[in-house]
Amino acid sequence: MPSGSRSGPTPGSSPPRSRRCGGPRAIDRAPRAAALAVARRACHACAMTDRPVLPAAPRPAPIVLAIAGLCALFELAFTLADLPMVGYEGLRRAALVYGAFWPGLLQDWEPVFPGQPVTMFISYAFLHGGFLHMLFNMLVMIALGREAVARLGQGGFLLAFLITAIGAAGTYYLLDSTGTPMLGASGAVFGFFGMQVYWDVQIRRARGLSLDQPVRLVIGLVVMNVLLWALVSGMLAWQAHLGGFVTGVVLAALVTPTLNHRHRSGRRGN
Repeated sequence: MPSGSRSGPTPGSSPPRSRRCGGPRAIDRAPRAAALAVARRACHACAMTDRPVLPAAPRPAPIVLAIAGLCALFELAFTLADLPMVGYEGLRRAALVYGAFWPGLLQDWEPVFPGQPVTMFISYAFLHGGFLHMLFNMLVMIALGREAVARLGQGGFLLAFLITAIGAAGTYYLLDSTGTPMLGASGAVFGFFGMQVYWDVQIRRARGLSLDQPVRLVIGLVVMNVLLWALVSGMLAWQAHLGGFVTGVVLAALVTPTLNHRHRSGRRGN
């Protein structure tokens, strides 16, 4: 292109897009943003931030695979123990007794071992009621884990998993009146759903985009819980799902209040 010429959308064509986030390039915004946008070929949101929104990692991080692998290892052991040729059906039951979340232990029940009323806030999230239960939770966690690791780092992802699991268990205790034991990583998984919704809203507000998509996601999660609750005749810990989701939203708001708040790797770009 000859020196001094200006590029811009022609009549009937779409406006130029940011190379970083895909948003409309900030040509007609504030002078500073427009100047930065022209130099960086960025949208208004990216131009006004030193660290633009980066794409999530193309493959699951080791910490995500480690958590999924641990849950799968437990379930594999329980499934093999249930086989007639092995004949140790009590292994799953023992894990339930020692590791599930028992609301009664926070009241007047006697624990099986010292510290069980504390450890159960974490241990229950690594145990599942069956192979399909575990598989569904792990597949969703792996899918959501890419964005979570990109924003929080691997250590932050592990802490988020634990914190949302604790929040889910606490909410289950407060809202459940049956005293039924609870297990499964779905509370933490819904925590990552909550963080994903918060980050989606955060990015869309910065770009001036509609919030229809995150709203539809929340509605879809509510409908899914209602359908699953009916399908399993009420044996669904929706209280844990709700608690995990809310904990995830609050956690994301605290640790990533702006687009600039994200995990910073040790590598520096040129």
